[in-house]
Amino acid sequence: MNVKTIDSVDLTGKFVIVRGDLDVSVDEHGQIVNDSRIQELIPTLNKLLEKGVAKICLIGHRGRPTGFDQTLTLAPIHEYLKVHFAPDTTFIPHKPIELFPEMFDDYSRAVGKLVLLDNLRFFEEEEKNGARLNEELSFFGEYFVNESFATSHREHSSTVGLPQLLNQKHPGSSLAGIHLLAEITHLEKVIENPARPLTIVISGVKQDKLDFLNALILKADKVLVAGRLPEFMPEDNSDPKVLVAKLIPDKEDITVHSIEMFEETIASSRTVFVGGPIGHFEEEGHMLGTKRVFEAIANSEAIKIAGGGDTTTAILKLHLGNHFDWISTGGGASLEFVAKGTLPGIEVLKEALA
Repeated sequence: MNVKTIDSVDLTGKFVIVRGDLDVSVDEHGQIVNDSRIQELIPTLNKLLEKGVAKICLIGHRGRPTGFDQTLTLAPIHEYLKVHFAPDTTFIPHKPIELFPEMFDDYSRAVGKLVLLDNLRFFEEEEKNGARLNEELSFFGEYFVNESFATSHREHSSTVGLPQLLNQKHPGSSLAGIHLLAEITHLEKVIENPARPLTIVISGVKQDKLDFLNALILKADKVLVAGRLPEFMPEDNSDPKVLVAKLIPDKEDITVHSIEMFEETIASSRTVFVGGPIGHFEEEGHMLGTKRVFEAIANSEAIKIAGGGDTTTAILKLHLGNHFDWISTGGGASLEFVAKGTLPGIEVLKEALA
């Protein structure tokens, strides 16, 4: 996919807004439980500094707050960045949108080159792609870098509205970050001339994954449906491409017979994409489906790509991480990308080429 990147423009002396994937868990002591998402952001921040930017405004969200919620502040990420990236990183706490000029003043006076704004979802305008929030944020930078693949399927201010506005103010100003570009490159292996047979596994508990089923059927040679999704499938499914697992009585895992059918299909596949654990793997008594199916994928000779937080957790719990060619940070985002070939947050980057 053709998108503009950090390397394609001169950023010397420029102010740059970076949309990071900052939705991390924090323990009761304010410590980040898993820093992988922030670590994936660091190469892009370093590249921007190497290119001589004047200042970086880092934006993102945690959780699903409805208004200000101190338990979901990005302050712990600020503390992490001060230790692991730059001691002079500045944090600007949340203020009502009417006081954005004061936040901009704090941004302008910040000594260090990296400035972190608090959780954007404290503003209701973020998820509504509000024009006022887009306009206020646009003053914080001349360029926009998307480094949050996991939220690029959302048409929010920080993923779509803001970069669209900056493209209008500064044509060609919306860029792909290093990790986001890697996500695109690896996921395209599933949809652009994949090694066949191509098998796509959709699983987990979110019923809306089935919204992509018809699109996935057109792309794949086999679609395997597991998790709780079989509950929402018609009993008379007759599509030869679709293999729907049977659930055990408590519905927390799939039957052994279904596992064996999945294993047989995977063994003959040359590309496999898996989006979602097979059962309630967090409980030892319901681990069997996830263990055997994921091990079948890991041990196959296929190109192996996985997507989603729960999927990643299961892979790591089974110590299979090194067996996968790519593990995407996005669950819904990776599945939607495979189904549609793009995402709203990526389309904005393509507009920057126009």
